[in-house]
Amino acid sequence: MAAILQRSFVSQVFTVGQKAAVEYCGNNYLVTVNSMLVDGAAFGVTSMRGSMTPETKFVFEAPHGSGIKIGNQKQTTVNSSLFKTKDFSFEKLGIGGLDKQFEDIFRRAFSSRVFPQSVVKRLGIQHVKGMLLHGPPGTGKTLIARQIGKMLNGREPKICNGPEVMSKYVGQSEENIRALFADAEAEQKLKGDDSELHIIIFDEIDAVCKARGSTSR
Repeated sequence: MAAILQRSFVSQVFTVGQKAAVEYCGNNYLVTVNSMLVDGAAFGVTSMRGSMTPETKFVFEAPHGSGIKIGNQKQTTVNSSLFKTKDFSFEKLGIGGLDKQFEDIFRRAFSSRVFPQSVVKRLGIQHVKGMLLHGPPGTGKTLIARQIGKMLNGREPKICNGPEVMSKYVGQSEENIRALFADAEAEQKLKGDDSELHIIIFDEIDAVCKARGSTSR
């Protein structure tokens, strides 16, 4: 299928959401461009358009319930184990009605993690290592963080309430913060890119991170 797509559409420009008809093994298929990584694109810039080249790599996914089974796709091509299940509902998780916010979160934080490290490094992409949710109390910031942690495959999320890291002893607060990252750093040194995903959730971080130059009374 990949070879047929390259022969048929090489040098053609595609946009995200564009559809193309292709014949494969006597059957007609309608493929849709769901997302793309463009070589040379600046970090942080979302690519909505790209040209197909002979070096273009493909990641195939079949619609849920279509009955199509994808074979001969190298496991190193896509990290299909990032999420515990592809069939999840935000409503069932208790965080429905935030589709736009989740679209931004997944695009910024997780889209680069779907692709293999070799591709990510070649394109000069750096994974987003953290995000800050801000807003008035009661808008669901903590709930969103906790539920996203449950959806992802990896270590059990560490949840830390901001004031809990504070200590009256000199240097102990810094030591508490370093301890939160100790497991992730140790596994990264041992396994490198094969290490598991580590999630650390800081709740009420504004209680700890004051503005520079500010004083507390």
